[in-house]
Amino acid sequence: MSEHPHLVSAPIREALIDFRVRLPPDSSPETLFALTEDLCAEYPKASPILQFQGAIQFSGEGPVSVQGPPQQLGYRLESSGGLNIAQIRIDGFTFSRLEPYESWDRMVEDAWVVWKMYLERSSPLGIERIATRFINRIVLPPSGQLGEIFSVPPEVPDGRIDSLLFRYQLAPTNGVTAIVSVATEEGPEPSMILDIDCFVRRSFPTDEVGLHRQLRKLRDAKNRIFFRSLTTEAIERYK
Repeated sequence: MSEHPHLVSAPIREALIDFRVRLPPDSSPETLFALTEDLCAEYPKASPILQFQGAIQFSGEGPVSVQGPPQQLGYRLESSGGLNIAQIRIDGFTFSRLEPYESWDRMVEDAWVVWKMYLERSSPLGIERIATRFINRIVLPPSGQLGEIFSVPPEVPDGRIDSLLFRYQLAPTNGVTAIVSVATEEGPEPSMILDIDCFVRRSFPTDEVGLHRQLRKLRDAKNRIFFRSLTTEAIERYK
C-alpha cells in the first residue's frame, strides 16, 4: 500500500508510461500497421509519427540547409474520448492519460491492453529503458507567493515572479533517476508546471510481473518527489 494519500483532485495534466525497446532487425512501421486496425474501435484516430532529418552543407555560396525525406517511426493512436493516447513505434511504446486523471491502476490497465498487443505484433527482443512522467499544473494562490505552494521555494528578490524556469536531476536511488522541472505557465490564472520524469535505464525482459514491479518503483519515486515538493496546505487542496 502506498504511504501517500490518493488525491481525488490530483493536478495531473498528463501522465505517461514509456518503454524503449529493441525490435528485431527486420522490423518496420508496416509491422505495426495491423495494430492500428486491431485497435480502431477503441482508438479510431491514427496518424503517422514522422522523424525529419536535416544537415547543413557548405559551398562557395555559403551554408545550405538540406533536408532528407521523413522517416516513419510508427503511429499515434487517440481514443474516441481523446483522453488516452498510445504511441506505437519501432523504438518503443508510450501511453499517455490526459486530464482528468483517474488513478494509477486505471492508467496501467488501459496501457496494458495496448502494450500486450504491441508485444504480439512487434516481438521486441528486450527493453532498454522504462519511464513514467507526470506533468502537474499547480495554480498559485492570490498572493503569488511560491512559499505557500512549494516546500522549498526558490529564493528570488522582492516582488512577484513574472517568469521562472529551473530543472534538476536527482542521483539514482534504488536504480531510479529523476529529472524535475518547475516553470511558470501563461494562462488566465497564475500557475506553475511541476514536471516529474522518473526512469530506469538498463536491459529488461518483457515479462509482465517484472515490468509491473519496475513501474511501481517508478511511481513510488514520483510520489516521494511530488509530496515532498509541495507544502501540506497545498496538498490539502487536492484531497
